[in-house]
Amino acid sequence: MRKSSIALLTLLLLFSRNLPADLPPVTTKTLQLPAGIFDFAWDATRSRFFASAGANIFQIDPETASIESSWALANAAQKIAVSADGQFLYASISSLGVIRRYRLKDRELDLEISLEIGRA
Repeated sequence: MRKSSIALLTLLLLFSRNLPADLPPVTTKTLQLPAGIFDFAWDATRSRFFASAGANIFQIDPETASIESSWALANAAQKIAVSADGQFLYASISSLGVIRRYRLKDRELDLEISLEIGRA
């Protein structure tokens, strides 16, 4: 299965629920994402998804199935997470062994945490 197919499938699964039979049919919208999506994160404060693809972060509006904005990081982020208050995006940069925190309001690097993996 191609990575873009997996990303599309992931989005569809996130929206699938056990819906009561008396609800009207659900409208399906498709968003063609770039190949190489590594991870998704949900921002409950904005009702938006963030996706990491290589060294890029995409902000996705699930209502319109569109990419609202994107920005480039210095390195590829394999895993991402959004803080509960929606102020920060955390990105795991495994090639450097660090986690970087970016302020979402201005997309600036705010903090870098060295993991020093494998060192005792």
